[in-house]
Amino acid sequence: MTNSMRIAGLVVLAGAGVALGEPTPRMAGGPWGVGAWRTYEPQCFQDGREMDAAGNVGPTPDGRMVSGDPLDPGPAAVCFAEGYTPTAEEWQFIQRMMQGGYQSRYNADQRWPGVPGDPIALTWSFVPDGLITGGSGNQLASNLFATLDSQFAPFGGRATWKQQFQRVFDRWSVLSGIQYTFVSSGGNDWDDGAAWGAAGQPGARGDIRISMHNIDGGNGVLAYDTFPTSSDMVMDSSENWAQGAPSYIFMRNVVAHEHGHGLGFSHVCPANGTKLMEPFISTGYDGPQQDDIRAVQEFYGDSFEPNDTASTATDLGTPTPGQSYLYGLVPTPSAGSAATLSLSPGATVGSTDDDVDFYKITVDAPRLLTVTATPVGSSYVDVDQNADGSCQTTGNTVNALTQANLVVTITTSFGTGILRSSDVNPAGSSEQISNLLLNQGVNLIKVSSSQAMSETQLYRLLFNVGTDTFAPTASDGTFTDGVHISWPAIPDATAYAVNRYTSDVFGLSAQIATNLAPGSTSYVDTTATPGQVYYYWVRAQQPGSTAYRYITQAGEQGSRGVPNQNPVADAGPDITVTDSDNNGTELVTLDGSASHDPDGTITLYTWTEGAGTLASIASPTTNVNFGVGVHTVQLRVTDNAGGTGTDTVIVTVLAGGPTCDPDVNQDGVADQGDVDYLINVIAGGQNPTGIDADFNGDGVADQGDIDALVNVIAGGPCP
Repeated sequence: MTNSMRIAGLVVLAGAGVALGEPTPRMAGGPWGVGAWRTYEPQCFQDGREMDAAGNVGPTPDGRMVSGDPLDPGPAAVCFAEGYTPTAEEWQFIQRMMQGGYQSRYNADQRWPGVPGDPIALTWSFVPDGLITGGSGNQLASNLFATLDSQFAPFGGRATWKQQFQRVFDRWSVLSGIQYTFVSSGGNDWDDGAAWGAAGQPGARGDIRISMHNIDGGNGVLAYDTFPTSSDMVMDSSENWAQGAPSYIFMRNVVAHEHGHGLGFSHVCPANGTKLMEPFISTGYDGPQQDDIRAVQEFYGDSFEPNDTASTATDLGTPTPGQSYLYGLVPTPSAGSAATLSLSPGATVGSTDDDVDFYKITVDAPRLLTVTATPVGSSYVDVDQNADGSCQTTGNTVNALTQANLVVTITTSFGTGILRSSDVNPAGSSEQISNLLLNQGVNLIKVSSSQAMSETQLYRLLFNVGTDTFAPTASDGTFTDGVHISWPAIPDATAYAVNRYTSDVFGLSAQIATNLAPGSTSYVDTTATPGQVYYYWVRAQQPGSTAYRYITQAGEQGSRGVPNQNPVADAGPDITVTDSDNNGTELVTLDGSASHDPDGTITLYTWTEGAGTLASIASPTTNVNFGVGVHTVQLRVTDNAGGTGTDTVIVTVLAGGPTCDPDVNQDGVADQGDVDYLINVIAGGQNPTGIDADFNGDGVADQGDIDALVNVIAGGPCP
């Protein structure tokens, strides 16, 4: 590829447009005139230099000395109206201008300085009216502002037509790695007015400068543009640029086409209305199409460049679990069989430095990733423009779908630890990785080609992370045989490993189980110290890598149970009571409150005598009626862990002695009256109180009963 400057022309409707070159013959009359060819003196070259009659070549207008042969401008793009046939003289001139031919593919010629596939920042500006612009034989004062302000007056004026230019550069930008910045000077809408051909300068003028003046009258040459690194554009002021409101697709396609030359693209055939860089204008599409997008991305990369390394990976953020993300769709307006992502070939066809793309995603927790890279493109005829400006209709067929054999690789954050790679399908087919377990944090998606590339491969990238979480569970003292750990099954797992530490710091943990079977979903840590709290991590291994990856980032807390110590029962001291009322039973309080549990609490007190349960309650004390006699009572206490302890207590109930009431006359006092009453009854007198005259219980009512009553009244015991 040459770095010399060239000019491309665009022609519609009628007439012929030729690229301006040097030496620059032209026809007499009109912009290029009609009639015999003749040579102008002095000769002017695309970089602004002039050669006098003696062959001396001077510097450019801004004083720069430029190396290279000014007589070798390289190939030029020439456009014709559809159906136009050049004259014999024009054929001869065109063939001369076309010497050197075109490259194949999308006819990418030369880019702005830099490595093919790397992004670039360009500036653009309008020149002020009155500045002399154009190529040799067509140098006139620019009238861009006057013309467009007038034509667009009914449609919003200057703001509207400026917006159309901005839309063109915005469109090229969204489809490529080019960033454009509009430049103006002195608070005006135009640049500083430096001589035509002057290089861009920040704050003064753009790298790309746009002017307008009459070229050949209406319906002929619409515009022409130089190749990099000038890329300056001249539009024909005789055309109606405001046609087609409100889309203004005619104006935008002309400007977009001409700037395509300014990016380094020659014409491509056949002219079937499918490619922006065809020699004939069309309003059947809107802006760059598949072939043009492939071209601009080969030269300047896609909009995510530079992302050729792990450190420059495109950051796609933190995906929402369950949501799918698709990158590479061409934003409105659509372009068939096109995408905004691509792999571009290396500096040399078939080289090993072909493009790779890295994308960074950050997951909020260990998640399952599914990612698909799908090639995009179609087969189409892609041939050169003939030397006479006409278009071939048959020839080389390019299959834009199979320029790369896509490979999808998932790596760790540094790009060196490969988790899985997929290269199972042939060129033209998608590659997919499904249900890959990602560690929490940063992971990288890498898209590359397993075959050397000679052309751009467009593709789309689709991925999602699942909603499932895989936190394990660990028993908290429930089991005394160890800590029981369980986890959900991980798709495609080939093995599991378990780590343990006494705090939530995985880096200090030790692996206590490895190479657990793929179907494992549980593990018992029998080496855990009873009562000690541990943190556990479960990791899984999947096809594609021997590395174990977390199924949860934070440690899961668990502990082994301490064996229970049984409670100690204490039923209290033996109890002896008397049946005080001689009714045959006595109420006794059983008290187990001296019982205790060394490692828990007593929850149940059960009192039994033989096979019978006297009480089973949470309270340590209870009242029970016992009959006269000796009773063996057992206390069984139960603790909060189900442990038990027993103790016994002997309860003795003594029978009560005989009883007597000395108040036999029942007057409320025991006195002489009661003795007199008993004597009277024994003597056979009346007995209104109904007492038993046998007070001493010896079977007869006599003096002994009187003596016994006197003794009791005197404080003695009952007989």
